[in-house]
Amino acid sequence: MNISKPNVKLIFTDLDGTFLSAKNFSHGDNIELVNKITNLGNIVIFNSSKTFIEIKNFLSQNNLKIPFICENGGGIYTPRNFFPSGIYNSKDAYDVISEFPQISSEIGKLKDLLPDEFLKNIIFFRSLSIEEKMYYSGLSESDLNFAEKRVHTELVIWKSDSILLSRFANFLENIDLTISKGGRFYHISHLHNKLQAMNILVNEFKKYYPTNSYTTIALGDSYNDIDMLNNVDIACLIKNENYSDLVKKIKSPILIKSKLIAPDAWKECIDKLNILN
Repeated sequence: MNISKPNVKLIFTDLDGTFLSAKNFSHGDNIELVNKITNLGNIVIFNSSKTFIEIKNFLSQNNLKIPFICENGGGIYTPRNFFPSGIYNSKDAYDVISEFPQISSEIGKLKDLLPDEFLKNIIFFRSLSIEEKMYYSGLSESDLNFAEKRVHTELVIWKSDSILLSRFANFLENIDLTISKGGRFYHISHLHNKLQAMNILVNEFKKYYPTNSYTTIALGDSYNDIDMLNNVDIACLIKNENYSDLVKKIKSPILIKSKLIAPDAWKECIDKLNILN
């Protein structure tokens, strides 16, 4: 990578419900927009709950070579030799900037530890039938295959209220796990999140390109985007069914609120940011 401009915009964006339609996962004109943004020397980074293989396949299908964060901060990847260090391990065509341990063994232990009050209010996504998984996820059976290759997070459906959920979160914290709310599911994981991963990647840019200044921008639509949105120079909140509640939680000094929904809202926010002017 060669950054030649003095001020670089680092644009961290969620995928489902932000860059992609929440209903049919279409991307509208957003691929073309990413190419225009990166051609100007700025960087677009996908920061999503999707799996490594889901994002890798999406990038390959659309001929995009950009960094990405998968599974709510579980893994951080850049195209090979994106940073001029040569110190990173590789995974397919990507350098591994950071990767948390797999969570499968902890989930097995968790199921044995859970009191009945929690266990009866949780549906583990893996335990559903194929038809149920397709219904809840909105994915086709072929796409579901990639979505299930999840190693850093466990998808669950929470059936009770926020009071019991708070108690469940405290229970998880005592065993070094956490739960966050995404667009369709709750995610149980190690102690990682989108904000932490974003900060790691921003620091890599500053380490290798210290003479540049950076403007951080985030686009998101879910509760698990809030911390990311609250810790950037400019936050863009994408309209959805939780819009009114999410607006109250965003404390970023500059907040852009879309009037449209994804995928058109992504272009709306990019236009308001004047990145292409």
